[in-house]
Amino acid sequence: HQKYSREVMDVVTRSHAVFRYTETALTIFTTCGIMLQQNPLSCTLFGIVASENTMYSDFDAEGKPVNRLLALFGGNSVLYQDMWNVAVTQGGVWSKRMRLGKRHLRPLEGQCLTDRSSFVVGESDGEEEGEERGTWFLVSFTKFSDPSDGNTAIFCEMKNIHKVVLQERRLLDARRKEHELLQSMIPSHIIQHLLEQKREEREERE
Repeated sequence: HQKYSREVMDVVTRSHAVFRYTETALTIFTTCGIMLQQNPLSCTLFGIVASENTMYSDFDAEGKPVNRLLALFGGNSVLYQDMWNVAVTQGGVWSKRMRLGKRHLRPLEGQCLTDRSSFVVGESDGEEEGEERGTWFLVSFTKFSDPSDGNTAIFCEMKNIHKVVLQERRLLDARRKEHELLQSMIPSHIIQHLLEQKREEREERE
């Protein structure tokens, strides 16, 4: 019995270590959008607001608890419903690139560790005109049964991909400028002929 208990404790300890030390922000939500549990990187974004850490509750102007899960979508009800259908109704994994700022994360004043984190919200590098400030994340949601009470819980993973997105944009911008330069130097009908020739060569090889 002691050996079995020790083995169970080893599994729990390893699982906790993975949850704690991963480079991805992990958050567990109830279906009502209340945070149940966070790992340290999640705390750098939202502040220490999960029910495991504090009795803090986030209320709106009318005194109602804020759905922090819904808030992540910034009022985009269509995108939120798509996530809900895939992750909760169908039991699949929903994943999408999202640019998140303070209005999405609602960090608790005095408890948000963002400034000391690699998850810097509000970077402006590579912003397009009219685009909201924030940091790009690859956000994934999936549901599971909470072992503590059997209720459905929602597992959220947020990986910072801001630098990757900026690099992709710079590459696309460089290609666009290169294309514009070629157009200014070579007549368009010649460029079209060269493209047609390349396509034919590719089709022959296939």
